[in-house]
Amino acid sequence: MSSRQSPRQPRSLYAEIRETWTNSTSNNEEDPPSLGSLQQPEARMLQAALLSLYATIRAKWTNEDDFANVVMHMVAGKDFVGNIKVVIEENSYPTPACLAILKITCEMVILLMQHHDYLKEFKEKKIIDAMSEAAETMAGLESCMLFSGVKHDCYGVAVEPLYSVLVEKAQKLCQ
Repeated sequence: MSSRQSPRQPRSLYAEIRETWTNSTSNNEEDPPSLGSLQQPEARMLQAALLSLYATIRAKWTNEDDFANVVMHMVAGKDFVGNIKVVIEENSYPTPACLAILKITCEMVILLMQHHDYLKEFKEKKIIDAMSEAAETMAGLESCMLFSGVKHDCYGVAVEPLYSVLVEKAQKLCQ
């Protein structure tokens, strides 16, 4: 008898992301997943890195409708808009990690507003209002980054367009 085990079959990236999302949201459907207390910089850095991964995948995807459909399929049946609001509220502090998270989240909101019927839910949960409040908080940090001549933050997220410009774009789509 051979003690060799068969190699694990490779799983698709989609399957792994779907499983991770399902596991993180299946504990309590009423309460969206949270980073916990603000004393966990590692969790915030991980969240920024994961959203940065999302942005990188999004940039490589050629068909926006197709990408939006994949995102929608992954979050079907979840309180996706509620989770977005939690992410915005938990990251409304003027730190580079929070700014990266907010910018990528705003880009995701814009994509979904352009390609899916989330507009009503975004309005009901006041997502644009939450993003606008966060933009006021981030203005000073972004000014400092622009003044210093930084092109990308430490997470690889471009400084321009500014978060406030992205929020204005989302506000126009919401009207």
